[in-house]
Amino acid sequence: MLAGFLYSFQEDTYGKNWTLHEGENLVGRAETSVKCDVPIAHGTTSTRHATIACNDGQATVRDMKSTNGTYVNGQRIDPNAPRPLNEGDKLRFGGYTTYLLVARNRQ
Repeated sequence: MLAGFLYSFQEDTYGKNWTLHEGENLVGRAETSVKCDVPIAHGTTSTRHATIACNDGQATVRDMKSTNGTYVNGQRIDPNAPRPLNEGDKLRFGGYTTYLLVARNRQ
């Protein structure tokens, strides 16, 4: 089930996006043998950098002890400590910046 999107304009002025699904989504470096839900081709992103968990319309990010850190709205988060996310939050994985778009159910 679709839970949202991460999008970035860092490398492409038309934008790049990744679909986030319900459950845990792995964010990591694209040039490795590890299968990531959000593969990022940037040298400052670790192989297993972070996870974004999407459950019941809520999203949290957890840094997986990455080398260059995970940031939410410019603030570095503690490794292995889930941080709640909101629509439009700016997420940085090492030196790669993305933004969160949450998919909401229509009522």
